[in-house]
Amino acid sequence: MIVMNKGLPFDVKIPNKETAKALDELKLKQGKSFNNIDELFADLDK
Repeated sequence: MIVMNKGLPFDVKIPNKETAKALDELKLKQGKSFNNIDELFADLDK
């Protein structure tokens, strides 16, 4: 895809505040975790 597009096939952007916060949470292992897909979807439905 890079060759065909003569570059990346998507725009490269600096993360916004919300994305930067989520990345920091992951680095600090403070993000949510789930034991299975059902728990994940139940949390998303809240």
